[in-house]
Amino acid sequence: MSAEVIDKIPVASLYPDRYTLGKTKVYEYMGILNIKPFRVGKAAFITFEQLKALDEYCRLLAENPAAAAEFAVSYAQSSSQGEQVRERNAPVHELVHTSADLSTSPAWLLFVEAIAARLQPPASDPLAPQRQLQEICEQGWTVSSSQLRQILGIAPKAGDRYGFTFTKAGRVGRQLAWRIGKITF
Repeated sequence: MSAEVIDKIPVASLYPDRYTLGKTKVYEYMGILNIKPFRVGKAAFITFEQLKALDEYCRLLAENPAAAAEFAVSYAQSSSQGEQVRERNAPVHELVHTSADLSTSPAWLLFVEAIAARLQPPASDPLAPQRQLQEICEQGWTVSSSQLRQILGIAPKAGDRYGFTFTKAGRVGRQLAWRIGKITF
């Protein structure tokens, strides 16, 4: 059994995450480089080689616009001479890699990179609830049950928790309002 990976990068995945550009600008850069995305259904895709060219163009554009212009002209000429790796109607067998290539497949690497970026947990402060409660207490704010639930991680109850006293203080819309006081020893 061999795993099959199709070398196609969704154009929609390039904006705004990869280049911090909008859709129009990404398509404008692709037009400058003579990159014509191919479609599968309604989605537009480019190949990994085209993605590398787009990456290089964006990098050069930030560092040296003149070099970016030269790169764009040379890449656009080479792709218009038929050196583009894949056409819109390329046979599927040309787009397929075997399982031996899976670890180095461009699509696979891009996929793993995207997942890894989303899996990195945000740096958490273990004292964040206490800091937020302290600020609410100092400012004399009244907070709703949903706001307090977000801070505490549980539904609020009247009483003591984390060194603070929680007291019902009327209503905020349909929710209970809460006053928070500091427990002094």
